[in-house]
Amino acid sequence: MWKENAAKYGYEVVTYEEYAPRSTDYSDIILKAKAAGAEALFTVPSPPDGLAIQKQMAELGWTPKFTLMIRAPENVSWSETLGATGAM
Repeated sequence: MWKENAAKYGYEVVTYEEYAPRSTDYSDIILKAKAAGAEALFTVPSPPDGLAIQKQMAELGWTPKFTLMIRAPENVSWSETLGATGAM
């Protein structure tokens, strides 16, 4: 939905990536987004994937201006596991 409607609302999708659920390394995707100058992240990962993505984003120094991560942060373990990193 976001990819198809971005241009209509004045936005540019600079990278669009997919991954296999329960992956452990998201660095390639994160580094592509960072290199492309992505200012926003829109994603709907499961809680384990979201935790790993958020941790790796912090480790790789990518902090987009806006993040919309649906589903993953709805779990209690989000703040317990990530602490301040989860509040990014």
